[in-house]
Amino acid sequence: MGRGKGRGLAGSTLHRLAPQGMGAGGDFEIATNGEDAVLQSLGRKFGAQPCAIVFDVGGNRGTYTKAALNRFPNAEIYVFEPTRHAHADFIGNVSDSRCTALNFGLSDTGREVVLHSTVPACGLAPIYKRQLDHYNMSMD
Repeated sequence: MGRGKGRGLAGSTLHRLAPQGMGAGGDFEIATNGEDAVLQSLGRKFGAQPCAIVFDVGGNRGTYTKAALNRFPNAEIYVFEPTRHAHADFIGNVSDSRCTALNFGLSDTGREVVLHSTVPACGLAPIYKRQLDHYNMSMD
């Protein structure tokens, strides 16, 4: 299927940048990994909506949330950060009445899972063991 005007944002920019925004490739800086580009694109289209809702799943220290707050001035932002250390960092870094920071993860099921990390209090804590050999690191 070729690229067509009818595909819009979902078929072009968002689709192309989403894997980068999820940390694929190891770039965690939102200015270079595609996350900010997605926020810019969505902000142009939906930023002025009176009741936009944004989820930041894995809020970490709040960098993405701060960018979303800037791009969506009328939004309510719900942040899901399951680790105590990163949640505390988030609270210290982001103070905005439009933001609700929750100290648990987001899932389609109600269950507890093990979070893996490279070191204690690490901001990288997925529920699966990521292959980080290319960084000379391993998950617990």
